[in-house]
Amino acid sequence: MADSATLAPPADRALEPAERALPVGTVSDVRSSGMLGMLFLILTEATIFGYLIFGYFYTAASAQGAWPPQGSPGLGYALTNLVLALVSAGAVWWADRAIRVDQPRPAAAGLAAAFLLGLVFLGIQGLDWRAHASLTAGAYRSLYLTITGVHVAHLVVGLGILAALSGWTLRGYFGAARSAPVRIGAAYWYFVVAAEVAVFATLSLSPHLS
Repeated sequence: MADSATLAPPADRALEPAERALPVGTVSDVRSSGMLGMLFLILTEATIFGYLIFGYFYTAASAQGAWPPQGSPGLGYALTNLVLALVSAGAVWWADRAIRVDQPRPAAAGLAAAFLLGLVFLGIQGLDWRAHASLTAGAYRSLYLTITGVHVAHLVVGLGILAALSGWTLRGYFGAARSAPVRIGAAYWYFVVAAEVAVFATLSLSPHLS
């Protein structure tokens, strides 16, 4: 009977010096089906945000009286979360650079840092929701809760990706020869951060500019 090393596909054996590799997942570079699938997912989800943001501005333009009805929202929580998101993008970028030069521990640290920043983001978003709890029922309240809720749902998925990638990278599953999964996960997190910029500009900044 042939041993497991004989049965292993050539792609896995080419992953040296990493001793272990995940049984599934993209091995090739970013021009892979995995990255293509992620880009299509990002395009689809970006379309959802586009519709929601269009709906917000269309409703604002059609509103009778002040918009938002209870005045412009405070910028404290939203601005803090924007900064956290941008810093987390920097941490993921650093992890992406580290994994390409076969430095898994710094890469895992960068991914873990982004994960922790994301958790803080969630906590502050909870405070922001609490601050908006007094909003009266109506179009603005519905749009605010829908847009931020969809955004947080994407963030939670991103946190799961970051946690998995950080743990797998720390265990030696990824390196210079198998960096595509980290880069694919990074692409999704960049999308989450870009969505945060759009949500901040829409819900928090635009009322102060109108």
